[in-house]
Amino acid sequence: GFAKIPASSFTYGAYTFVARYVSALDEPDYEVDDVDFHFNVNPEVNITSDIVMGENATITVAIKNATGVVKMYVCVGYDTDDEPIWELFETIHSDKGIFKKEISGLKLGEHEFYLEYEGDDMENMFSSDRSYIISVGPKKVEVPEGFNSDGSGEITFELPEGAKGSVSVYEVVGYNETTDKDILKPIIENAPYTSENKTIAISGLSTGIHELKLVYSDDKYGVFEKEANVYVSKPNAGADLVIPDTISGDELEIKLPENASGSVLVIIDGESKLVPIVNGSAKVNLSKLADGPHTVTLKYPGDGNYSGFEKSANITV
Repeated sequence: GFAKIPASSFTYGAYTFVARYVSALDEPDYEVDDVDFHFNVNPEVNITSDIVMGENATITVAIKNATGVVKMYVCVGYDTDDEPIWELFETIHSDKGIFKKEISGLKLGEHEFYLEYEGDDMENMFSSDRSYIISVGPKKVEVPEGFNSDGSGEITFELPEGAKGSVSVYEVVGYNETTDKDILKPIIENAPYTSENKTIAISGLSTGIHELKLVYSDDKYGVFEKEANVYVSKPNAGADLVIPDTISGDELEIKLPENASGSVLVIIDGESKLVPIVNGSAKVNLSKLADGPHTVTLKYPGDGNYSGFEKSANITV
């Protein structure tokens, strides 16, 4: 039920076949449609897929006994049908069937390449049935998912020594359908990059999720962009709250931020009471407590501006 053709019988190149079934004399005449199929036989290709700005990439193509040349094309854009436009980038000569080239001077970003071997007396020509990508980026770029509750955070961005470009950080605040571009709000714009300072300080972000866009621009190495979402958590309403060890009088005042709202659950010696917050303060009446030691637990669920907390302490009245 199977027909197999050994691939070892084909040299490099592109092949198109029509598979047609012919019945044997001693079997029924089966009706089977012809099948068209295509395949490429490509040589071994090794290419550096990721490099740091300023480094060289290496491409090696192994074609046994080949003496011709491999042409390397780079994608320089796309036509109206969204098909890639290829431009000759390098011509690589054979060294005993090994075609090897150091590629230098690539700018930041992704570069798409296509290979073609013109053939010689030993091997058929071939065109690679796939493209190869070399990505050029910085040494390090890290955008933390979580920023501080005050809206501050740091982006780590490191380039090789001698980099002379500018860094901008924007917040994506919308999308313009007319121009087909993001609407950007500048946070930091065109700040000179120095290799001594590998962090970019961000501040002033409000609570919630923010889409940030980092842009590095360099006259020599081009442009690098990275987008990332960061989350600014709500500040903790109880961050500065300290339950006193000793209370003189009949009242425990729980001081929270002035615009905090809702209620605080107060548990004293196992008995619970919900105390409303007024102007950032929740006041607990202790007049019925006997003098001496007690255990207090405060629970606040948070509101639209602040995250909640739970704190416990031993107090003496």
